Parts: sequence; structure tokens; C-alpha cells
Amino acid sequence: MIYLTGDKHANLEKLNKIPSKKGDVIIILGDFGVLWNQLEINKENEKKQLEIAKNKGHDILWLDGNHENFDRIERLGTIEKYGDEVGVVTDNVFHLRRGNIYTIEDKKFFVFGGGISIDRMFRVLNHTYWKQELPNFKEYKNGLDNLEKAGKKVDYILTHEGPFSIVDALLRKKTHGSLKNSGYDLPKYLEEIKNNTEFKHWYFAHYHFDTLPFELPKEFSCIYETYKKID
Repeated sequence: MIYLTGDKHANLEKLNKIPSKKGDVIIILGDFGVLWNQLEINKENEKKQLEIAKNKGHDILWLDGNHENFDRIERLGTIEKYGDEVGVVTDNVFHLRRGNIYTIEDKKFFVFGGGISIDRMFRVLNHTYWKQELPNFKEYKNGLDNLEKAGKKVDYILTHEGPFSIVDALLRKKTHGSLKNSGYDLPKYLEEIKNNTEFKHWYFAHYHFDTLPFELPKEFSCIYETYKKID
């Protein structure tokens, strides 16, 4: 069984709400947040959270959001797992990399992390936010190349941010805001993928919504505290 859930911000106790068991897989759709401190000091919570993950007894996978320490992520070791490269945190916690396609329980998942910290003016570069929160050209190309190789067809798409048309409609209803003049490229990139890829369902997080102000198109789900099951 595969379970999907939203932003955890270094609080893996929230995974206890998910009725997972040995052999299952949990995927966190960004803002994992456990790898945060740069130094070896002040890592008590990190140790606690990874112990919680270990005690789950099955794999916990996560794609990056925007509230991550990307310097730490870039230092992770690499192995091939689920059909593509992953970053290794522990022997059961793995980072899913931007633009890769993973095969989990015979289902193909296209994964693309990243997002923008809208509160970055209150954050400190390389301390509480990192420029790598936004994808680079190589990562964008990796995603398009892998989808091309897959015949532009996967079972599921997992992202932290959502595609432009979906998120813009969501923001207009919820906050009366808009992405129209934001100059923010990632949702536009994901919109291109939406319009040119065959998929069963697209799951994203980032917006801290479980109850939405309007019905999303049936192929899309925004997840935060709750979870979705794929069997």
C-alpha cells in the first residue's frame, strides 16, 4: 500500500495518523524539513524524528518542498531505488529527486519538488531558506527528458507546487490572490507537463489546505494534514 501526505515540517509524529504497516510506503509531498541544521549541534529533534521514521518499519520517501536545507540534501549519498536515483537519509528514508520517474508497487510516479518561500523577506539566505528551493535548468530538463522517454505517460504525478491553472484558481478562491503577474516559473513548467502528459491523478501540497474552497478538477488533489491511499 502507498500513502501520500503533505508538508510535515520536521514533525513526523503526524505520520502516526496513517494506518501504515510493514511493507507499505509513505510519500511526503515536500517540506519534509527534518534535515535542517547545518552543524552537528542542535540536532536532537532530527535524531528524534529519524527514530520515529525507523520505528515505522517501512520506507518513507519525500520530495523536497521549499522549507528544506538544500545544502544538506545535496550532500546526501545516492543509490538507485524504485527504478531511479534517490538520496539516502537512513536505511528507510529516501529523498525523491526532481524530474525522476519511480516505479513503486508497479505504478509509475513522476516526481518534481521545489517551491517558493513567499515569506523569504523574513528569512535568512542559507540559514532559513536556500536559493535551491527553486529548480534550475538542469532539473527542468531532466523532468521533460524523462517524461519523453516514458512516452509522456505515467500513472501519477507528485509535486510540492501545483500547475499554474490549478493553483491560480485555488488562490483566487481562497485568498483573492493570483499567480498571473508573479514571475514564478515553476507553476508554468508544471502547467506544460499537465497539458502534455497522460496521467491518472496529480497530488500536490504546499498550500496547507485540506478543506478547499471549491472543487478541484477530478484528476487533482491538494493534501496537507490528511493522507491519500493508493492501492
